[in-house]
Amino acid sequence: MNKDYFNFKSFLIKFMTTIILLCNYYIFSSILNPVDLDDYMQVFNTRIGSNILSFNDTKEYLSVNEDILPDGHTCKTENNNSNKCSSSQIQNVNYIESSHLHNDFVYREVDKSSLKKFLQTRNSLLEEEPYFSTIINTAKNFNVNPLLLFAITGQEQSFVPKSNANAKEIANNPFNVFNSWQNYNTDIKDSSEIASRTVVNLSLGRPENIDPFKWLNNKYSEDSLWFVGVKSIYSCLEDNVPYLD
Repeated sequence: MNKDYFNFKSFLIKFMTTIILLCNYYIFSSILNPVDLDDYMQVFNTRIGSNILSFNDTKEYLSVNEDILPDGHTCKTENNNSNKCSSSQIQNVNYIESSHLHNDFVYREVDKSSLKKFLQTRNSLLEEEPYFSTIINTAKNFNVNPLLLFAITGQEQSFVPKSNANAKEIANNPFNVFNSWQNYNTDIKDSSEIASRTVVNLSLGRPENIDPFKWLNNKYSEDSLWFVGVKSIYSCLEDNVPYLD
C-alpha cells in the first residue's frame, strides 16, 4: 500500500464523519430552540474532527432516542469510547429545562400503592425494586410525569411481565432507548434517565395545537400509531392511580 492510498483513506474517513455530524445537526435543528442550537453548534464545531458522533451529555441537550439518529451513530461521551454510556457519566439531571412540557407530561406525585397494584395486575416486574423506585425518582428529577414513563414501558414492553424468560434483561431498558433492550442493555437508572431526557428534548418546539403524545411520536418511534397506545395506557393509569397533589 502506498502513501497516497493511506492519505485518501484518512481523507475519506474524515469526510464521512463530517457528513454524519452534519446530519446530526440538521436532525437536532428541528427539535432544539435557538439558544440550544447555539450551544449545540459550539460543541459541533469543536468536536467535528474527534470522530465522536453523538453524546449522552445532560448539559448539551444531546441525548436522544437513537431511533432519531442516522445509522452508524453510537452513544458515546468525551471520556468513554464504548457503545455504552454509564449512569455515573450522567450528572446534574436537574439542569434539563422542562418548562416547555405539556401539563400531562409534567411531574406529579402519584399514589405509589395504587400504581404498584396496577402493575401487579399486569404481573409486571417493574413493581419490584430497584425498578419501581428508580423510575419514580428519575421522573421527579427530570420533572416528568411518572405515569408517562410507565405508559411508555407498557407500550414498549407490556410492563415487562415476569413470565417473560428475558424479563430481568428487558427490565434494564423497558423503554427500548437506543433502539431496543437487546441493543442497549444497561440498568434501569440509566435507561429511565435517557427516556426522561428524550421526552424533555423531543417536546421542544411543539405547536400548541398538536397533541403532545403525537408530537413525541414524530421522533420517538417509527410506528406512526405508537402515540395511540401510549396515550391509551396513560389514560388507563390515570383512571387507576390517583395523584396526590
